[in-house]
Amino acid sequence: MSAGVDIVNIPYKGSMPALTDVIGGQVRLMFAPVINAVPQVKAGKVRALGVTSTTRIPALPEVPPIADVLPGYECSAYFGLLGPARLPKEVTARLHSAAARAAQSRELKARLEPDGSRVVGGTPEEFGAFLAADVEKWRRVVKATGAKPG
Repeated sequence: MSAGVDIVNIPYKGSMPALTDVIGGQVRLMFAPVINAVPQVKAGKVRALGVTSTTRIPALPEVPPIADVLPGYECSAYFGLLGPARLPKEVTARLHSAAARAAQSRELKARLEPDGSRVVGGTPEEFGAFLAADVEKWRRVVKATGAKPG
């Protein structure tokens, strides 16, 4: 949308069937989850045109971010640790402490980074602010495109 490019969305039941169709030439391009795309790129079955994070990823250091040619572009999948809204502060602190230790562990990074994932830590407040900003970004996209649930 921000590039002014009209791309037809082809609904698939998962990223692997879509990636199979890209490899087979039935579909010209896709935005693929990095965990599925990295092995196919490294095997030479598909060519990575860009990554949707704002920086290069260790698994594909030669592939530039789309933001290099379309400033401000960013669309990254992420996982976070969430709990009930009224979770006691002491429980939140204990969970955050354990998660922060895990995020800094060499073992976790060694397991996730080769597949293209990046381990990022932060405070519960930082993650809350990140989530709020992400919801607002996608709210604007939904409003501008008229997107509806499938």
